[in-house]
Amino acid sequence: MSGHKQLHGKHWVPQHQHSEVPHEQKIEVVSIPSTSTYALNGTIFQIDFKEKGLTIMDMGLEIETAGGISGLSGTASGYPNLNPVSFWNTRIDIMIGGQVLFSIFNVSQFIRKQLFLSDPERQPLNYGEGLYSSNTQRNALATASSYFYVDLWTAFKTAKIPFHFTYDMSVRLVTDTLSNQVNQSTLTGTPSLTFTICNLLVKVLRHHPQEALHHRNAIMKHPHSFRFLDELNQEFIISSGVTSWTQPLTSIIGNVSHLVFVLRSSLVGSGQFTFAPCTSWELLDSAGTNMVGGSPIQYNNSLYYQPKDWVASSYLTESGNNANVFIYSFAEDPVHVETNGIDLGHRRFVGTERLRIYFSTATSSAYTCDVFAYTHAMLHVTPTGIMKEDE
Repeated sequence: MSGHKQLHGKHWVPQHQHSEVPHEQKIEVVSIPSTSTYALNGTIFQIDFKEKGLTIMDMGLEIETAGGISGLSGTASGYPNLNPVSFWNTRIDIMIGGQVLFSIFNVSQFIRKQLFLSDPERQPLNYGEGLYSSNTQRNALATASSYFYVDLWTAFKTAKIPFHFTYDMSVRLVTDTLSNQVNQSTLTGTPSLTFTICNLLVKVLRHHPQEALHHRNAIMKHPHSFRFLDELNQEFIISSGVTSWTQPLTSIIGNVSHLVFVLRSSLVGSGQFTFAPCTSWELLDSAGTNMVGGSPIQYNNSLYYQPKDWVASSYLTESGNNANVFIYSFAEDPVHVETNGIDLGHRRFVGTERLRIYFSTATSSAYTCDVFAYTHAMLHVTPTGIMKEDE
């Protein structure tokens, strides 16, 4: 019976299948209500998390609407509807002690969910925030009192940060406007929507008092460090009438695991998740040398071949959903990096690298180009705060 343990006097199981967990230590999802009324009006909305003696493991938002969208006239099948909740907030800041620790951006929130979760994993999350591929489902949510849920892709997915000291965490939502989030087709009028709640849902591991004391004492002796993927963003405007476009990535400095970019001709309504194609693209170093295999990456290669080792879902192959998300990974397995936070390879960016995009014909309209680079960074937990350090 070596390596086994007897349970309840009669059953023997392998040691690796049994752990003695104190009953005071438990995993639960805590709902933190907001102290003000949420609204899509282009302002800042904040929720404070003050609990201690626990480790934050994940978080999301729960938002309830009252009565659905009003103020519109006419009939159009599937309308009005709302964008998925990922887009309702242009940016979300995670703050410790009043200082921004890291930020997450709406487009990146949406993309990471679609690329790095498997289809069974992402499907319920997409339904909870409004299914991007179904006007009908989003219309049903938007025209009645409804609950919406969005999973937040934060550092806590990979860096399990203990909270034992006096500093608090705040989640600051920079909201978009309702007019940008409503799709009304041929309906006329000005939409209006009332929100009743916006709760922060925090998945936590509550510690046994003795374990919490152990954590506190250990951190007081020496800071504890956790690796996570930071999110760097740079936005550009590509003018109409061009067949190629080049721009230095001056805001992207650090050890880049992987990089994605999207092109959008509109930032209103469904234009926020309608991504445009290009013919090919490449990354160049400061000397103009191609960094992604020696030649531009063709459209079909970028969506249907290279990502076979880089994404977990079928999103890039969905027809009719304008899923033109372009990704390049310097890590061997970015899905594993995103879900576990480990370093499986990277390239050091110094701010002089350039993105070059090619179009088959001159662009008929201007595009917004959003570039997101996911870089390795560290969070240092001390008795007086949590600090970020780039690797």
